[in-house]
Amino acid sequence: MSPLPVDNLINKHLIYEFENLDGTPARYEAWYQSEETIVYKIHGGPLKGRSAYQRAFYQKVSGEDEIYMISWIEEMGTTVSVCVNLKEKTVNGFIAFAAGHYKEKEQARGDKRDPQTLERWRKLIDIENQPVHRIPKPVFGRIIEIHEGAGELTARTSNDPYF
Repeated sequence: MSPLPVDNLINKHLIYEFENLDGTPARYEAWYQSEETIVYKIHGGPLKGRSAYQRAFYQKVSGEDEIYMISWIEEMGTTVSVCVNLKEKTVNGFIAFAAGHYKEKEQARGDKRDPQTLERWRKLIDIENQPVHRIPKPVFGRIIEIHEGAGELTARTSNDPYF
């Protein structure tokens, strides 16, 4: 059995809000740039001000519905897995925040393309004996908008390192 195609997800640009991340709405913007890259920016919530891209793994969950599982591991050790339902406009998932990422929120902000920011993020992995300490957060949210293309997000280029 071969995997279901993910082409309908590629180049989609979503704006969504997690309703239950630390009791405050957390607004995220995500663009599925290619079959291996997600680009995102966080506009609200505990990690507001973070702009990054990651090597992502996509799976189409349902053949008839537009339901996709997107997963990635960040340079700080945070592990993310979300299920995006384009038809129902929902996002469900699980985020296992690395202790440094979650407890040092101010340090986890910034733009990954800035070399000093990326180096600061890489150091956060050393906080509390990674990868043992995680702060698990189940998440649920509603998709507010669906567009095509990057919008105001900056595409990852081949010069931008994943880690």
